[in-house]
Amino acid sequence: MIHCEENLNSPQIVRGESPSIQQTIHVFTDGEELSEKRAYLCACEYFRKYDPLDNFTSLAQTLRLKTISTEITGPNQYQFVASYNAWKPKTIQYSRNSGGKTARIKFGSVITWGGVDDKPPINYGGGIGFSNGVFEGVDVPVPGSNFTITAAYPFAFYTPQYERILNSYRGCVNSSNFSIYAPGEVMFLDANVTKEEETNPNTGDPHYFWRIAFAFEASPNVTGLTNNDTLNPINKYGHDAYWIDTVTATDPEANRMTRKPVGHYTVRPWTMQWVNFSVLWVPDYRLQYGERMRYL
Repeated sequence: MIHCEENLNSPQIVRGESPSIQQTIHVFTDGEELSEKRAYLCACEYFRKYDPLDNFTSLAQTLRLKTISTEITGPNQYQFVASYNAWKPKTIQYSRNSGGKTARIKFGSVITWGGVDDKPPINYGGGIGFSNGVFEGVDVPVPGSNFTITAAYPFAFYTPQYERILNSYRGCVNSSNFSIYAPGEVMFLDANVTKEEETNPNTGDPHYFWRIAFAFEASPNVTGLTNNDTLNPINKYGHDAYWIDTVTATDPEANRMTRKPVGHYTVRPWTMQWVNFSVLWVPDYRLQYGERMRYL
């Protein structure tokens, strides 16, 4: 079992001309193996849930998360320190493009299924488009829109642990609400990270920061999918595939051979995972300029 405990002296608060807050927690287990990445994810979730700025409104408008530092304190034991200071991020940028894509899929995990007249459909074990003894797959249209959220982060924010999270979350789907989207509707495509520099006009010293553009693809969840009331309705999550299984049968009225639906399925590609996007620390683009930065 994983434990997250806050330090007794946390949070440490400094007021005045250079205010800051440091929040320290310890993440450990009762003996089971605990990787640094897993501990870091737990720590991020704890910091989000118990954000000290929620309790210190006088500092909430001036402080921002600066960095999360990691220290190994023992076997399966880690200490994480979240530092907040008066660094002010750049204006958050948001862009959206309507459209969609077509993806060909042959195998996956069956999520929902429905047959005809309450009869169960054939169990293909996750295979799609069975015909002539092989799984031919189907070209799946995925309606939706692409959108990008861009913001600046302090230089110390972009740690090796955070970079590993970006790599592992590519192609994953939101497991909880993300902005205006329900679980299953948003896929994280990738993040474009650039190192930028500004010059302090008073001292002439360079100031470095990271600009991160998070690219997502949204596709709506659909309920009550059917085929002219022939198939029992099923639901589909936005990025799951949908296909209808048919057989060749004789139409007595038309006196000809036709394709008859016998089942339909929603299938999730095996490589797609559902994860919590909160550890990406993506800012809420709907805030007005000057408002305290909140994260989705």
